[in-house]
Order: sequence, then C-alpha cells, then structure tokens
Amino acid sequence: MRTGFAVVPPGLVPAVAAVRESVDVGPSPFITAALTTFIDEGYLGRHLRRAGRVYAERHRAVWSAVIRHAGPRFTPLPAQAGLHLALLTPGAPDDDELAARAARRELLLSRLRLSYQFSEPRAGIVVGFGAIATPDVPRAISLLRDCLG
Repeated sequence: MRTGFAVVPPGLVPAVAAVRESVDVGPSPFITAALTTFIDEGYLGRHLRRAGRVYAERHRAVWSAVIRHAGPRFTPLPAQAGLHLALLTPGAPDDDELAARAARRELLLSRLRLSYQFSEPRAGIVVGFGAIATPDVPRAISLLRDCLG
C-alpha cells in the first residue's frame, strides 16, 4: 500500500519531504481515501484493541510457559510492550549453537547479544510471539527448553 508516516523535527520536514518525493510519488489517492475511511469509521481502533488483547494473552502464555516448562534454564527479562520476550540463558550453549538447535526444531529465535549497542552483551535469546497461536506456546517453549541439551 506504500503508506506510512514519520514524526520529524519541524526543521527537517522540507528535507524529509524532498527525499520522499525523489524516491516515490506517494500512495494512490484511492488508497489514501480508503485508509482515511478505515480510520474515521473506527475499524483501526477496533483492530488495535483486539490485537492488544490477543498479544497480551500471548505474552502471558509465553511468560507462564517459560516459568512452568523451563524453570531456571531461562530467566525472562521484564517487558511491558512489544511482541517478543528476552530470555537470559545462564549456563546455556553458545547462542549461535542454541539458535542452530532451535532451527532444527523449526523454531526461529534471535540472539540477545545482537540487541546490545553500548554495553556488554548478556547471554540470551529473544523469542517472538507475534506469529504463534496461543495454544502452541507451551509446546514451543518445551522444544526450546530441549535445545539447551
């Protein structure tokens, strides 16, 4: 749909607009009108409320499954937003090895160390839950636990 927005300081608006115009002419007026109607008639708000409930439920399911199925093998870091949970993995195999073992079980995860920029990375993984059905969470966490060896 090629729609989007950016919040930039007022002094950068002309430069950002110039770059945008040089790259693309912008979204179709029909798409813009449809998106405006979608927002004005409350469909976006309803979607966001429903998605918020679903993702909050998944977050609770992942947190509970980590505590129940993995015990001290994973230490979840507190998170109140986003569609992922960072887990410290004290005593686990190297995170590259852990990611490879997970991939063999058809689990995709990210290495926590890749999220650090200015401080010493901690051993861990990042588990996303945006694309997994809530009932599948316990099994996925059990598989993940099995990757620890």
